[in-house]
Amino acid sequence: MTGRVLQITAFWLHRRSDWCYTVTMSAIKENNSFCRGRGFGGAYKAIFALIFLLQLTLALSASPAAAEPAGGSERYIGKGGSEGETYYRETLPNGMQLILCEDYSSPVCSVNIFCRVGGFEENSETMGISHFYEHLFFRGTPGLSGYQFKRAIEALGGVTNANTGQDFTHYFITLPSKNALAGMRLLADALKNAEMSQEAIDQERNAVLEEYRMNLESPVRIINNILNEMAYENHPYSRPVIGTESTIRSFNRGDFLKFRDTFITPERVIAVVTGDFRRSEMLALLRREFSGFERGRRRIIADYSNVIPPQREVSREQSVPAPLNFAVLGFVGPSVKDKPDIYRADVMSFLMGVGRGSLIQRRLVKEGKIREGGVQFMTQRFPGLITLYGVNPVESNLDVKKELLQIVEAVKKGDFTERDLRRAKAFLKSNYLISSDTSAGKAENLGFYAAIDDVSFIDGYLREIDKVTREDVMKAAEKYLGGGYYYVLLKGQSPKADKTEEESGRRRRERM
Repeated sequence: MTGRVLQITAFWLHRRSDWCYTVTMSAIKENNSFCRGRGFGGAYKAIFALIFLLQLTLALSASPAAAEPAGGSERYIGKGGSEGETYYRETLPNGMQLILCEDYSSPVCSVNIFCRVGGFEENSETMGISHFYEHLFFRGTPGLSGYQFKRAIEALGGVTNANTGQDFTHYFITLPSKNALAGMRLLADALKNAEMSQEAIDQERNAVLEEYRMNLESPVRIINNILNEMAYENHPYSRPVIGTESTIRSFNRGDFLKFRDTFITPERVIAVVTGDFRRSEMLALLRREFSGFERGRRRIIADYSNVIPPQREVSREQSVPAPLNFAVLGFVGPSVKDKPDIYRADVMSFLMGVGRGSLIQRRLVKEGKIREGGVQFMTQRFPGLITLYGVNPVESNLDVKKELLQIVEAVKKGDFTERDLRRAKAFLKSNYLISSDTSAGKAENLGFYAAIDDVSFIDGYLREIDKVTREDVMKAAEKYLGGGYYYVLLKGQSPKADKTEEESGRRRRERM
């Protein structure tokens, strides 16, 4: 067995709210060879091996649902993102979804809970409650205190975390496969019985407030918040997922209990398990743990699909304490429901500004016009924003907005080569496959699409990307980048100005 380490700096357009991130992972290439007969009787051994493989293939090709214990109302075997990979989906009678994907390449398992609740279900009084609840999820149940809960996960060799977005909340534990069942029991206990004691609420409130204050100093977060306010107005996406200082301080135990009973309900929950585990054992556990999971009345998820793009430029400018200027253009793009536009927008984003071979990198960054730049497009339940950005020192007089708009015009006119298109598609597909290389990454992909649309979205995703043509990209650019847009400029401060102001302040203090 041989191995190699890949370090990749890239966008993953579907799931990231920040512009860029670094993925560091180990990709192990296994050298497999077909079992050969040796010495006397080798031919017979080869024949028996072929017969065995044929029987195994026939057994696997039969309906897997027939071999499983009686369970829910829906069973489905779908193709995952990787070639030949399958996942199993079942819907329990209470409406909860189970998605299982076995992978025996590493003795690791990822157990996950996705809840279809996030910022889009909040209002001005409750904004931030989904994120605050995420902090309380692992803070104890009637049977285990928060300390005992975390110790139990560590004792299993597990690592746990959670995150909240506009469309869903995700809780997970990654642990050795031998402890997969025990890890899922803990996750199920937290989902059904999170106690949310007042002590835990008060402790986590401080942590959430500190996170809120850090966001106030992040240029990326500031830009995202401004763009969302401009683009979505009365839409729930306009509000920050973390909430405001006022709402964070206002939540009490009664609010969280009401939130739990209203939104953490079976029809909104998806359990995803990936990695090295036995499906029959995990299914038996999941059915046992969640068959009696009932909570409140069923609630229809609100529809906010009507997002109208502007007819002209809508701009806003703000100063930030940083030595850089940030220029961002935001265009209203497709939602996950808008197929095939979603595939075209994905390819278009990679063509324009994802990767060192993209148009923005080659025509603006490498030529020294801007320090950094790129494109972000995140697939969402409701129409998302296609954003182009450029970063320059405050001393630069370059009109970054004009340069970015020229990239937009170039794509609309087809001013790119077939090689550019092939690179964009290849890089997009490699990012997709690499994101699914680990059990945790595979679970995140499956659960992400199950939460915002349907897990079957991934079944033919790579094939659809292959189908995107030059004309498709030009049409997508004209449709989504051809009208009005939102423009945000964060103006930084020159280091010289900072020093001058600091020196003036020092002199004033000395005179006093």
